[in-house]
Amino acid sequence: MMIMMNNLTPTNFEDFVDSLNPDAYILDGLNDCILGVVDGVLCYSYTRLVEHFVHDGMSHDEAEDWVSFNIIGLNPSINTFLICDDHLLVT
Repeated sequence: MMIMMNNLTPTNFEDFVDSLNPDAYILDGLNDCILGVVDGVLCYSYTRLVEHFVHDGMSHDEAEDWVSFNIIGLNPSINTFLICDDHLLVT
């Protein structure tokens, strides 16, 4: 079950950080890309991650490559963070 995070702010973000898996990764500066929490790890939106880097000045293709190599490539286990295709989520 996913706990959805809407309108995440630094204050309410800190409220649940202590409940995360001790191995969970929190991707710095990407709180706006968090969809929710699943089994103690943050679930990031792939679409929001790409949009975040496009907004920072990358082309869409560059942003997809960057996310694939530098974010998805970091993920050594399921206990650190998840990347979700939010187009497939039903809420």
